[in-house]
Amino acid sequence: MTSGVRISRFISTRRWTRMLPVALVAITALAPTTAALAFGNHVVQPGETLSSIADQYGVTVSALAQANDIPDPNIIYTGETIVVGDRNANYTAEASSATAAPAVTHVVQPGDMLSVLANTYGVALNALAQANSIANPNAIYVGEVLTIPSVPLDQPVSHAEAASILRQAETEFGIPRGLLLSLGWMESGFQQGIVSYAGAIGLLQLLPDTADWAIQQFVPDATDWRTSATDNARLGAAVLAFYLKFFGGDETSALGAYYQGLRSVITVGLYPESQQYAATIIAAIPEFQ
Repeated sequence: MTSGVRISRFISTRRWTRMLPVALVAITALAPTTAALAFGNHVVQPGETLSSIADQYGVTVSALAQANDIPDPNIIYTGETIVVGDRNANYTAEASSATAAPAVTHVVQPGDMLSVLANTYGVALNALAQANSIANPNAIYVGEVLTIPSVPLDQPVSHAEAASILRQAETEFGIPRGLLLSLGWMESGFQQGIVSYAGAIGLLQLLPDTADWAIQQFVPDATDWRTSATDNARLGAAVLAFYLKFFGGDETSALGAYYQGLRSVITVGLYPESQQYAATIIAAIPEFQ
């Protein structure tokens, strides 16, 4: 995790169904009691501390800090996903980088949506639907018990490693210092293993069509972008660098194109939410310089 960062982790609205703090509180209120979870994820709510989360799940603060690569247990962020488990879980450095986590179950509560549950548990929407033989992702039922599939964590990286990888890509493609790291924090919270319900993947939340285009145009050797944080960062950096050049260095327009698509920006201009997205990233740049 980047030292000194004090911003909350906002998630891109185009890929994560507006998981802002109010929505996160609502999701937590509807979720089953955490004591029933053998292993899963906890999304940090406003006012929570690592100590309060550890007490809630019956584990130690040091175990949670070690499992989640948190250098300072006194600093966690609203919206951050904390990997948690039962009091008998083996929280070692090796366990935190395992290739898959055991599956858990979720009892559908009033107001639950499959896409939101997929985001909450950090799995792809189609994977969650397939694991439960759900033909229509818009149709789930209160009381239904869903199996949450294991989450593959191919080539996992720590927050510090992710920051270093993004910095190298920033330099390689001539992006202003701090901009790509701020974008990476906004999009994934420096997590390569994140897959959105729309299929966006990795540190910079690349969609397959965008990645394929960037491979053909800019970085032909970055074909392992789905599992390699380095390839993901280089492709995303190449795309952002292209947008920056296209808009003459205008960071707001370039970030807007990254968010809503270049053609959309050209034809209809920046959406208000795109402007807010860009402003949030730009305001956080000093934290990553």
